[in-house]
Amino acid sequence: MNNELLIYAASSLLFLWGIARFQYSRSVAGSLKGKSVDGNLILNMDLAAEGIGISLIGLLSLLITILVGSGKLGSVIIYSLAGTTLVFLSFRSLLFIRSTTGIAGKVCPLVKLVLALFYFGAAYIAYG
Repeated sequence: MNNELLIYAASSLLFLWGIARFQYSRSVAGSLKGKSVDGNLILNMDLAAEGIGISLIGLLSLLITILVGSGKLGSVIIYSLAGTTLVFLSFRSLLFIRSTTGIAGKVCPLVKLVLALFYFGAAYIAYG
């Protein structure tokens, strides 16, 4: 039950963070002066794709927990893969943080790492 609470919290927050990240991508791409138009378009597409991907990871883990449960091996694999993906995306965001303006761009790696810890914790509690 505790791991399900972690998953519900992490999935919901991740889904909302992905939507916010998707909306935030336009202002970040527009704030980068000195870049070419093509560079801004590529950056905007990259940030939008990351936001959509994060939202889908949250939605997938939420649906798996609701439909299958959190104690199954498949669920634990999904949680572990989601956590690993979030760690990877967090380090990727750390490399990008130099050119990002605004508070949301600077806290993004921290949010992803905390949510990854939620997923790893839920996987450990479920399968130990």
